[in-house]
Amino acid sequence: MLEEVSPFIRSTAAAAIGRLAQNANLHTALRDTIPPLFELLKDQYVDVRSAASSTLSKYAKYEELRTAININIESQIELVKKLDSGRQSSRADAITFGFVKLAEHNELHDTLHIAIPLLIESLKDQNSYVRSTTGRILGKLAEQAGLRDSIHMVVSAIVKFHQDDDSHIRYCGAAALGQLGIQAEFCNEIRPVIPMLIELLKDPDSEVRSRASSTVENLMEQADLHGALSANVPLLIGILEHSDPSVRSVTASTIGILAKYDQLRNATRVCLMPLICLSNDNDPNVHSAVSLALGVFARHAKDQDAIIATIPSIIDLLKHTDEMVHSAAALAVINASKKVEFRSAINAIIPSIGRCFKHMNGSVQQKGASTLKELARQAEFVDGIRTAISSIAECLKDADKDVRSKAASTLVDLGKQAEFVDGIRTVIPSIAACLKDADKNVRSEAVSTLRDLGKQAEFVDGVRTVIPSIATCLKDADKKVRSEAVSTLRDLGKQAGFVDGIRTVIPSIAACLKDADKNVRFEAVSTLGDLGKQAEFADGIRTVIPSVAECLKDADWSVESKAASILVDLGKQAELVDGIRTVIPSIATCLKDAEKNVRSIAASTLGALGKQAEFVDGIRTVIPSIAECLNDADNDVRSKAASTLRDLGKQVEFVDGVRTVIPSIAKYLKHADKNVRYKAASILGDLGNQGESLPDIATVKLTW
Repeated sequence: MLEEVSPFIRSTAAAAIGRLAQNANLHTALRDTIPPLFELLKDQYVDVRSAASSTLSKYAKYEELRTAININIESQIELVKKLDSGRQSSRADAITFGFVKLAEHNELHDTLHIAIPLLIESLKDQNSYVRSTTGRILGKLAEQAGLRDSIHMVVSAIVKFHQDDDSHIRYCGAAALGQLGIQAEFCNEIRPVIPMLIELLKDPDSEVRSRASSTVENLMEQADLHGALSANVPLLIGILEHSDPSVRSVTASTIGILAKYDQLRNATRVCLMPLICLSNDNDPNVHSAVSLALGVFARHAKDQDAIIATIPSIIDLLKHTDEMVHSAAALAVINASKKVEFRSAINAIIPSIGRCFKHMNGSVQQKGASTLKELARQAEFVDGIRTAISSIAECLKDADKDVRSKAASTLVDLGKQAEFVDGIRTVIPSIAACLKDADKNVRSEAVSTLRDLGKQAEFVDGVRTVIPSIATCLKDADKKVRSEAVSTLRDLGKQAGFVDGIRTVIPSIAACLKDADKNVRFEAVSTLGDLGKQAEFADGIRTVIPSVAECLKDADWSVESKAASILVDLGKQAELVDGIRTVIPSIATCLKDAEKNVRSIAASTLGALGKQAEFVDGIRTVIPSIAECLNDADNDVRSKAASTLRDLGKQVEFVDGVRTVIPSIAKYLKHADKNVRYKAASILGDLGNQGESLPDIATVKLTW
């Protein structure tokens, strides 16, 4: 019945068995009910747990049954040791509840006293989950006045752990104190061992040090321990001078942790100057911990003068080569900037932050840039940032590309804020001067910066004046600079404010169609195509259409293909129709080019242009040339020619022209190459389905 599905039956059965304990003759039989009663202590229903614990308390009055209970309590402790992860949290809760219910009965206290040493041993277990559950059980038992004296002896036993030669035992001791320390009942015992916990920050084992630091933070949960923690803060100052950098690091971190709490704010303030002194430490981990700790003070401490004194030290850490260090320092500066009382000090060090751009470490440059950008969002720092703009612009000449890149992006980002527009305007000539720098990367960065600034209406007038300078970069010795200049002119051309300036440089862009670098040629032909879509540039683009057509013969397939699609697109612009008409013969000559790709693209381009009524006359004259391509050595060329003739044959305007080449096509039916014969037969078959061509096709069929 103790295992019945119904909780009512389980509860009733447990209570009934308890009444049987008065009969000594039944004790031997009742011993067998003790294990299932212990299982009921973990039942999900409180009435069942209460009935089971009440019955066990009645059993405890009798020696024979009490001995069996002791054995089963030991088995419960063994269950604790078998917990393996958080996935068994419900099981751990059940075991804890079981002990709690047992502790509610004074009759079982003698038995539970015996279990306490076993629980202390469990605090040494390798498994953190076992240690945690054990700490909870001891804490719950401590709530019972009858057990408190025994439980309190646990602390003195745990204190001895920190003297053990085994680092794992020392770790467990620190962890156990943290678990017990959150129980109010242990405050009197924990208070005197706080110095020992702080001493563990010097432990030779890093995990023990880390655990000790966490335990100190755990103790902050008990208000009754705040005074003791405050009194022991000075001990941390001494440890900051330890010879082991890892000890100094964890101690600085612990100070930062304690400084987060209002109750310890005054006590931890004495650590400020020692932390500042430690900012010169040679170890990066120490620097990182110090930066974070100082950042906490900057956010919370009330002693303004002391905090202000830390800010220059934080800036020094911002330039440290270790990423953890300068990241922590940057965070500290940003946090401090949000406090009104620190803003004057932050304004004073803005030039120092700007010097981060010239640091040899790219991550330091990045942090300096991001810190300035973050400060720039606050109105209080506008004047300081404004004065740094010229220094940032100077960084565009730096030998290090990362420095140039960070400076350029920072200038562009600052330019997006109204407060810095005037400042950025004044450095546009300086940026343009970089277009003539001896270093190719500086020139490239300057071009891209001017392009990005040109996207903002506020800088149109300034950037307009330097368009000729950008155009000179089209002849730069470096291909990347040339390519960057072409794409920049294209982007500027999309804005009304630059139309006049871009008109004047279209011939220069067209000259890049003959550049030695294929990427520059591709950018140039793409740019002309984009500009050609804007009516404002029609006159200029019309004059360079022959140059675009020449690109059909380019050595690079991507340039050829792009030129072909652009010629077709330009042909759709009414203002450019005459220009495209004039190059149709030139395109047709490409059908006989030595390069098969050129022939193929020419055939496709003529076919695409043939779909526009404006080019009918021109395309009609080159139909015989297209038909000759059916005899081409390359299959792709033959296919393009066949599809072009097929498409043209579907248009009324080209029927006469296509009809004239049917005999020529028919000759290829007897060609030695079967692929040529196939293409000829295929095109004739398709044309034969079009009524206008039928008479001619019928005469040809006799030769098939």
